[in-house]
Amino acid sequence: MPVRFTIPKPKKEWKAVVPEKEAEKYLQAGFSLAPKKKYGKSVLTKTKQSWEFLEEELLLFIEHGLKLEGVDGGPACRVAGNQVDVMGGLIGTFLIFECKSKKELGNRSLRKALRELWVKKRGISLAIRKRYGSKYQRTRFVVVLRGITPNESDLKFAHSKGIYVWAASYFESLRALYLMIGERVRYYILRELGGAVPRIPGGTGAYFGFPAMATDTGREASYAFFAPAKILLDLAYVLRVESGQKKAYQRFLDKGRLTSIARFLEDGNSFKNSILIGLDKRSRFVRKRPQWANVAPFKPHIGVLRIPRTFASAWVIDGQHRLYGYARADRSLLGELLPVIAIKAKSKAEEAKTFIEINRNQKPVNVNLIWALLGTLQPRSPEGIISTVVKTLASKPTSIFSNQIFVPGESKHPRKHYQVFHANFCQTISDQFVRGTRQGYELLPDEEISSDSKRSKVITKTAKTLNMYFSAICKYANQEGLNECTDGFFLTNNGVNVMCRVLVQILRQVGGKLNRTELRQVFWKSLLPYLRHKVLQIRSIRSGTSSEGSRDQEAGRFIEVIAKDVEGFAKDYLKNRRGKLESEEPYKLLKLLEARLRELISQQLAAITPTWWKQRVPEGVRVNAEQRKEKRDRLWPWLVDQVSLVYYIDFADYSAIVGRQDNWKEVFQKVFRDRESVLVKLKELEQIRNDIAHTRDLAAC
Repeated sequence: MPVRFTIPKPKKEWKAVVPEKEAEKYLQAGFSLAPKKKYGKSVLTKTKQSWEFLEEELLLFIEHGLKLEGVDGGPACRVAGNQVDVMGGLIGTFLIFECKSKKELGNRSLRKALRELWVKKRGISLAIRKRYGSKYQRTRFVVVLRGITPNESDLKFAHSKGIYVWAASYFESLRALYLMIGERVRYYILRELGGAVPRIPGGTGAYFGFPAMATDTGREASYAFFAPAKILLDLAYVLRVESGQKKAYQRFLDKGRLTSIARFLEDGNSFKNSILIGLDKRSRFVRKRPQWANVAPFKPHIGVLRIPRTFASAWVIDGQHRLYGYARADRSLLGELLPVIAIKAKSKAEEAKTFIEINRNQKPVNVNLIWALLGTLQPRSPEGIISTVVKTLASKPTSIFSNQIFVPGESKHPRKHYQVFHANFCQTISDQFVRGTRQGYELLPDEEISSDSKRSKVITKTAKTLNMYFSAICKYANQEGLNECTDGFFLTNNGVNVMCRVLVQILRQVGGKLNRTELRQVFWKSLLPYLRHKVLQIRSIRSGTSSEGSRDQEAGRFIEVIAKDVEGFAKDYLKNRRGKLESEEPYKLLKLLEARLRELISQQLAAITPTWWKQRVPEGVRVNAEQRKEKRDRLWPWLVDQVSLVYYIDFADYSAIVGRQDNWKEVFQKVFRDRESVLVKLKELEQIRNDIAHTRDLAAC
């Protein structure tokens, strides 16, 4: 059975069982003394405040999960006269944790809380050194957040004062990682906090030596070798986006997948493809010259690859699930040899590029992560700028998309809680707002930007335009009681894509100068009746716009609605769309069907009476058709129109003519036989025909 790792759950109250002489400090911290003693000791309890659950979650994690030494914390924990939420020692490094939640801070800013910790930092460090002597060479201070998103200024201040900040997503990722791979997480934390990572037991000297074959591509050196699963697990380190490191790029592990792989391995199976790892500058290759090298078809570089014998010293670039499956499998499998390819890139950026190339081109990976990485690794490229625009919309408190977009490593909740994904929004912007895109509007350049100031202006302008547009249409919809349009469509992946296509045409109409007044009085006013009509169908519209074609079709409907009221709106777009539709088979079939219907009606009724237009066509149908013809003649008086009036009737009018009592009995019964059936079919075809295009040869009037 796969190995399971667990952490106890927090309880509703603090509880301490201590000698009677220590009870006083707990009473001062707000604890209540129980009437009965336990094992001759005092029992004290205290109901937890809502924000104190984070403290105990962290306390349980570092005590039972990471197994730190000297773990203490809670309301009664004091160091140098200061209350400490959680603390404990980890292999030469002592960790002091301060937990901050939105409710606890109240009206105080995060900066003020960071400054208060900085003031206490020196006194606490001296007290720890006095208490433990030389056991711990360094003390690290960590602020753990929940419900608080630190801004760039807060992070810079914390860094300058030697304080580490763990966002809620990072702490949750550490807990989740422990539940998947166990205590090895402690070495990840130690490395990321700048602690001294210990040597891996079971060897001699400062390095492991692996017989290997080497090659150099110019961009990176590559080495092929085998290593036992246990040693590779100890060496391995997953750089995660959640860690906050600037060059962190590895995707997160999937617990279900690890469990499946563990069962696969325990059933006697194995993986034949290599695990790809990245080496740091401490690793080196010592060449040897074996006797058999002369008979090889090429001149191999054979030797010993020396990798530092320390935990978390090699980065897993590809194959992390295959490797960490062994962490959950039966311990007897840890001796199995695994094939490994190690690369020593010229820089961490080159190593990250290798990761992106592998996961973008060779196998599926979460595209949200790929887009998030582009913002970090290629910040001045069009893709990097797009990624930053979406991150800005997701994180800025004044944005309509604040906490509405799933961004890997930054979002507070799992992906399932969001309706808009980072990758989907990025791809929409790439398709609609980058220079040179077909049918798009230029908000972003199609090449790398040379300066940071210009990049910042482009990001700010694009984010401002998108936020103004979406916040406006969501506000107007809610004011009209159309909340379902906001939550059920506008703020979803499909809705964002469709409405951005509409925005392209609006920006073209106003020359890129978007303002709320015109947006409401002109464009929203035109859309409102259509949305009121469609509000009950909005969920089905959302589910029905998951493909490129369906999104374009739905956006076209929105644009056509606006074009009816706004002269010249999206003229080129609609012309191109009409041309595209006319070349498609469904359009041709409907065009032929409508022509045959007109021909049938005029021929059959003319056989009954020469004055069939006046005698056999319902008055409302006849008047509307004649008015359309008159309007057409006024527009183009120099054209001689020899076309019958039947070509000016609407598709819906065919039912009125065919279904009229005398027409049906004397003419159309022998053609169609079942009156109800043919009227139902004509009604169905009317909707389909209206969705595809207007098939009349003459200009629509």
